[in-house]
Amino acid sequence: MPLDDQLKAEIQTLAEQTQRMLDEFEQINVNIALIGEPGVGKSSLMNAIVGRKIAVTGATGETTLTIQSVPHDEVEGLVFWDLPGCGTPNHPRETYIDDQKLFSDYDVFILVTDKRVRQGDEWLYRKLCKEASKPFFVVRTHFDQVVDEMDESDARVRIADDVRKQLGENGNLRVYVVALKGSANYDLGRLVEDVIESLSGVKKEKAALAVAPLTEELRRKKRLSAEQIVSRYAVLSAANGFNPVPGLDLSVDVGLLTIMARRVVSAYGLSEEQLNFSTRRNVAAGTIQSVRQIAKPVTEYLAREGI
Repeated sequence: MPLDDQLKAEIQTLAEQTQRMLDEFEQINVNIALIGEPGVGKSSLMNAIVGRKIAVTGATGETTLTIQSVPHDEVEGLVFWDLPGCGTPNHPRETYIDDQKLFSDYDVFILVTDKRVRQGDEWLYRKLCKEASKPFFVVRTHFDQVVDEMDESDARVRIADDVRKQLGENGNLRVYVVALKGSANYDLGRLVEDVIESLSGVKKEKAALAVAPLTEELRRKKRLSAEQIVSRYAVLSAANGFNPVPGLDLSVDVGLLTIMARRVVSAYGLSEEQLNFSTRRNVAAGTIQSVRQIAKPVTEYLAREGI
């Protein structure tokens, strides 16, 4: 039975809305600004958060504004920025926030320290976290070196108290202690979980897919984000099956579905080299089958309500 004009219009609206959501997901980035002096482990922290080497470690010298972007074919959407020192002759406090566009260009701020907090960093903490209520996290690196010399519980208390004192903060501030070498990373997984929770909407989904699956909770977040991606393709495919929209013919575009499958797989840290031909084919076939299964109730609903 042919569809009436009103139902065709509703299905086309659904397809176009879903396509806009997919476009937004593909285009959006999560910008993370790192604050701290050279040599404290910012590059190592970037690599640990995504679970692969995306930034050169061991760099020295005065920090400049540089972007470290995750390779497009491995992890999408998470962009790290190493901010220059605040309060230097080249970057005075009076114009720093406006010059670096801190209120408009960044989603999350992470202050990285190993022993001391610079006065400029303390000032940024106060301006960004206390006054502007921006998502702000404080990380103390090289914790493995500290626990070699004292009990871990005592070390946590002493470090947290010291960092809070330097920032002029009370006991409510959480200080994440991490070790970026070896098997023990301490608070790294919790840090990444909390960074994701500080985001909202599509940015939360994008970040969840980009970070390393360090904890069970992060794996759960990845699964939920992956299901969102697949369900959007399924809705678009089902709607387009009833009322084809030019440029949205996903039901026959196996290549596009294969790209979607590869994106979901990469979210779990698997690279193209790790997947042989047979595995890639099975992943693509499995994803297409998942799309059909998710699309089925949508298709049945459209059929029941519209035909």
